[in-house]
Amino acid sequence: MRPPPYLYLWRGLTVAVATSVVIYAYYLFSCVDLSIRVKRAEISSTLTNTGMPHFCRWRPPFAGQSFESKSQFAGQHLESKSAQTRDDGLRRTCRKKTNLAFIKVHKAGGTTMCQLFFRFGLHHRLNFVLPNASSHTTAFNLGWPRPLKKRQYLRRIDGEPFNILTNHAVYRRDVFRNIMPNDTAYLAILREPFSHLKSAMNFYRLRRKFHLPKNNTIPAFLQQPSLYDKHGTGGRRTHPYSYTNLMSFDMGIKFSARLDTEYVKSYVTRLEREFRLVLILEYLDESLVLLKRYMCWDIEDILYKPKIHPGSYNLKSVTATPELRQKHQEWSRADYILYHHFNRSLWKKIHREGKDFWAEVWITS
Repeated sequence: MRPPPYLYLWRGLTVAVATSVVIYAYYLFSCVDLSIRVKRAEISSTLTNTGMPHFCRWRPPFAGQSFESKSQFAGQHLESKSAQTRDDGLRRTCRKKTNLAFIKVHKAGGTTMCQLFFRFGLHHRLNFVLPNASSHTTAFNLGWPRPLKKRQYLRRIDGEPFNILTNHAVYRRDVFRNIMPNDTAYLAILREPFSHLKSAMNFYRLRRKFHLPKNNTIPAFLQQPSLYDKHGTGGRRTHPYSYTNLMSFDMGIKFSARLDTEYVKSYVTRLEREFRLVLILEYLDESLVLLKRYMCWDIEDILYKPKIHPGSYNLKSVTATPELRQKHQEWSRADYILYHHFNRSLWKKIHREGKDFWAEVWITS
């Protein structure tokens, strides 16, 4: 008995789909492998003849400059073939740093960074500070929104030191010092405050929670944010469910001090001394290259998978008019002070790097 015709069609479709998946995976991993090989090689002007897959198409490495081709970029920013790469030089002078505490600031790209740190830790068989989860909330928080206590994280059975702390936690240097080794590198990530507001309002569904108009959500909210925020916290004077200065709160600025500009500036200056690097989400690739250099890591350690189809939501298209930004800045002043300080700090660090810095940014982009 002959099989029905639709069975042949089904088999054909299955083979076609499987073949497409294999081809896509081949090009995707070829892209990553090629980037790594190019970085490790002694890069020269012959880069213009390097055949790159479709998924690795050339784009300018940073805003404000344009290059007609990879060869023009290579000629201006890459060392000659006879020179050692910076990677080789770093391997001779420093060892990989494996102890880090990352402040996972809410709605600022922290999940992407955590995936990177988890991969690094698993690859090097490192010890993580993990929540002693007793509920859904504590499963991914280390004491947040309050300072971390011993009972809130799992103890190491064999007594070995911890290497990585990366779950949500309020930054308190005295608390972290009792958990992490002395040579721990402190890291964090921040996001432009108005963009952060849009992301937080979408993620926490504040439009529905506060019964705000769909087509005028942010302007309506910023007309009287303290009223809505008070409603959101149930009238509490503590911070746990407040959305003002949320980034600053994660970084350890007390809610009661958020309006004291001089205190905030003084505290941010202290953070500058205590943190090895504060990454900026808007310049994530540049931040990651700095992280790689400061931690003596390899290019593979900072590779990450960007969202192929980034989430889209209505608030994303809201324009930050001068009036809206001013209102938000008045309400979330500490976040603006914090962000502007570390954005400037990031670019000062970048300007101190050599001309090969942008070559690494280009490769990781």
